[in-house]
Amino acid sequence: MSSRGRRLLLSVALLASVVLQPITPAGANGVGTVYVASEAANSISVIDTNTNTAVEVVPLKLPPLSLAFSPDAHWVYVSHLDSNVISFLDTSVEDVTSSLKLGGQVGQLAVSSGGSWLLAPDSREGVLRVVDTSSRTELFAIPVGGQPENVAAASDGSVAFVADRASGAITMVDLKNRAVVRTHQASSGKHYLALSPGGQELLVTGESGDDLLVVDANSGQLKRTIAIGPASGAAGFSPTGELAYVPRLGRAEVTIVNTASGVPGGSISLQGQPAGLGISRDGKKGYVALRDKDQVAVMDLAQKSVMAHVPVESGPTRVAVSPLQAKPQPAVMPGALPNTGGGPVTPSGSWDLLGGLLILIAGAAAGTWRLRLRRR
Repeated sequence: MSSRGRRLLLSVALLASVVLQPITPAGANGVGTVYVASEAANSISVIDTNTNTAVEVVPLKLPPLSLAFSPDAHWVYVSHLDSNVISFLDTSVEDVTSSLKLGGQVGQLAVSSGGSWLLAPDSREGVLRVVDTSSRTELFAIPVGGQPENVAAASDGSVAFVADRASGAITMVDLKNRAVVRTHQASSGKHYLALSPGGQELLVTGESGDDLLVVDANSGQLKRTIAIGPASGAAGFSPTGELAYVPRLGRAEVTIVNTASGVPGGSISLQGQPAGLGISRDGKKGYVALRDKDQVAVMDLAQKSVMAHVPVESGPTRVAVSPLQAKPQPAVMPGALPNTGGGPVTPSGSWDLLGGLLILIAGAAAGTWRLRLRRR
């Protein structure tokens, strides 16, 4: 082969190697992403946190109620409004790949025991159901009474806290011994629960009460109350647990509270009514669903201001932020995983270009061979 022919083939091969690199859709695999439950649209919007844009919409058969990430960000667990179904969303294909039906009616979800347990309060049966995330089967149920709707759990699987929407009772559950340890009576109505990053404190916010309750997560005893007014969702924590961010019911703002001193730390003004929120792993950004605007407000927590608004599907209510936001995004080879609807697809133009390059390589090789035959 002549030097010119070799150079031609080398150039084409290098170009082909670029095209053959894995094509990774923005925000795939749950890394660096925010998932937003849109109740009115029966869908989940996926936001790329690097660009603050919605890059995917995952259609659902039922309206989503809550979202919970697995620790490795490979799964998002979805409960549904007025339903006994839990859906398993595979973030590598951005699609629901399986579901599980439980008895009664499932409320908010929480992940525990290093990600191997999924906790689901059942408001119809008055129990806390524990699901094995590997086998997708129910392991056991713990009677807690009333109408349990919200739950927060220690990551090590030791304890969980359940909020009863009927009575306002907050029940501490020993998961290992499958028994109720203590019950604290809060004001009646719906309450939201959030455990601090270190698992030492539980914050209880409510839609009807004016107080934020700080509970010792080890003993279940009430430590202090902080008067802030009704909330529309669970509090979000700074990485150290020192600050709490509370979406306010009926007010276009997120209130900031020092959880140790109870001293207000200001607020972040919004352009709509907040629902659920989530805080980024590094504590620099907050994401809050604006249900009446069909948007997610991206908050700069250091500046206490909104830096962007991301349009999402109709009726956003809850937000889940990837637990691995700082980790490099793993690659997904095109076609290696099934895409059954709502997942990222490889642009057809990439494959057209690849086919053209293969033809070009074959043509160049044939031409070079013919040139060598004529020279003989």
